[in-house]
Amino acid sequence: KDVSKLNERELSNVRNKEIGFVFQFHNLINEFTALENICLPAMVDTYNKEKTEERARELLKYLNVLDRANHKPSELSGGEQQRVAVARAMINEPSILLADEPSGNLDSKNAKLLHKLLVKLNKEKKSFCTVSKIDDSHVEIIISDKNDKSDMQKFVQEALVSDQLIIVNYKDNEFIINPYNPPLSLIIVGAVHISQYLSKIAKLLDFDVTIIDPREAFASAERFPDDVIINSWPEDCFQDIKIDNRTAIVTLTHEPNLDDPAITYALNSSCFYIGALGSKKTHNNRIQRLKDLGFNNDQIKKVNGPIGLPINAAKPNEIAISILSEIIAALRHNNFLNSELRDDWKLR
Repeated sequence: KDVSKLNERELSNVRNKEIGFVFQFHNLINEFTALENICLPAMVDTYNKEKTEERARELLKYLNVLDRANHKPSELSGGEQQRVAVARAMINEPSILLADEPSGNLDSKNAKLLHKLLVKLNKEKKSFCTVSKIDDSHVEIIISDKNDKSDMQKFVQEALVSDQLIIVNYKDNEFIINPYNPPLSLIIVGAVHISQYLSKIAKLLDFDVTIIDPREAFASAERFPDDVIINSWPEDCFQDIKIDNRTAIVTLTHEPNLDDPAITYALNSSCFYIGALGSKKTHNNRIQRLKDLGFNNDQIKKVNGPIGLPINAAKPNEIAISILSEIIAALRHNNFLNSELRDDWKLR
């Protein structure tokens, strides 16, 4: 989004919804309780008191200060105040979390605790890295920002893409950059035989798996015992599913009334991979339907079809392996979906 074209009200809305701030000093309002302080950013826009307080209590529980919900800042310890401030920054589920030396006013014990809590925020689907000099105990947290072209942000992106700790030389100092990515998610539309194998393999690779199929006989706990199962049509449930750049979406039904709504939603999301089962003829028909819906060629190229790397897979378990291989290639290889790598795979 080009924020330079926004007016003051729109900019305020972006700051409120998309950016969370954790200050060096907690900056809590003394007259409000911890719970009220956390809810305050959510009150600026459309405010649902019940849902906001529920979310605030979840954060307090998550940060181990739920028992202090009704206490005012003066009744909290320094560590408790700062954890409440972290919860306040997260109440609107921002895209970016800015932390200005949040442990600066804490003792070493609480500083280490706060760093651990920020790491746990990884589960809230925020990508960030801890950065420290090899010979220094000071740790800085840097949030992923692909619009930031600085050298350090490039190192951060390298670590996040590889999902591995790296050591870099920067301005005559060696830095340890440790990535913390959100969990990977795989959404499978169609509870078919391939889906059972795909789900099992995906979980071995640490994906959280969601199965979507309105047919309860297919999408059942007996067939998918460890997965989230949604017995609904894609158009009725996708808006309630959190999809981000750590999400892969595959459709496996061959049924346009199931696959197409899911693909349409996926193309309008930030997911890193979209794949659709079917022959070349089936995929060509799918391409035409997507064009009829107004999608251009560059957008349609994001849909990998026929799905999976060409390894001559024949059986359901082999097809599942080819699909996961393509998903991993898309995850680890920069610009994989926009390159010739996939089409030329047989030549490698």
